[in-house]
Amino acid sequence: MLKYSQRFPPMFNRKKDEVDRLSARRGSGEGNFNMAAYHRGTTLTNLNRPDDIGEERKKLKRLRAMRRRLVGVMLVLFIIVAFGVALLLQYTGRIGGVKITNKGASQLTETDRNKYLRIADAYFAANSFERFSFARRESVMLQYFQTQAPEVSAVSITPSGLASGRLNIIVRQPVAMWVSGGNTSFVDSSGVVFERNYFVAPSLAIEDNSGVSVSGKMATSSNFLSFVGQVTAELKKQNLEVARVTLPRGSIRYVEFYLANRVYPFKAQITRNATSEASDIAVMTRYVDSHGLSPQYVDCRVEGRAYWK
Repeated sequence: MLKYSQRFPPMFNRKKDEVDRLSARRGSGEGNFNMAAYHRGTTLTNLNRPDDIGEERKKLKRLRAMRRRLVGVMLVLFIIVAFGVALLLQYTGRIGGVKITNKGASQLTETDRNKYLRIADAYFAANSFERFSFARRESVMLQYFQTQAPEVSAVSITPSGLASGRLNIIVRQPVAMWVSGGNTSFVDSSGVVFERNYFVAPSLAIEDNSGVSVSGKMATSSNFLSFVGQVTAELKKQNLEVARVTLPRGSIRYVEFYLANRVYPFKAQITRNATSEASDIAVMTRYVDSHGLSPQYVDCRVEGRAYWK
């Protein structure tokens, strides 16, 4: 029978001797060594006590809680900053410029630019909350502009930097003009009368042959100019171009429209509805052409009826 040293190589012998020594120490009560906790490669000095493990776990929990709080604070700060930037982008603290967006319109003069800026500042002074674009009532703002600048047909404000905006204006294009007493008035296709024109003067000018004092008369009223503008626009929709408009002698209640390529006028009543008047003129134009007539004039002052001479 082989001896113990022969059955096991020297390295196993050393391991057995080490285990025997530890067992002897355990039996003698030295070090209170826990054999169940022993593992290969682990020494007594590497073993953690239960109290140390508990403290380590508590420390890790505190670190995780601190990280969660830090992430939450940073998220709240990010939301606050993003909300503030969004409000600043919606806010118009000042208007940095004015621009006319119509094609073919002339450039703004410094006087006109200052005029529109003053109107905008006065509006926002009375409606401070509307400096924020989400609260702005553009229709109300347009009405306010038109009370002081009737040549404006649309207005808007676009962002132009942080807490700054640009005033965009669409102006009216005239279809006819009226010169009286050194003053020139214009009217657009909607029948709106204004004095500041940014386009080339229209070829259609109203001639006053009435010989009547224009002071306080219908000839110079906004209703008259509005009527002429609307009739001109309605006739254009039916491919009929107005060449000139005249006020006949001694009359302030009716006007004469001369259509292109025609030498005779169409008499129109100023107090009538413009759309209905234009429709009657168009009907009579087709009737005269279809019957080959050459009248001196065509009277369309009564709705639904017409006379010619």
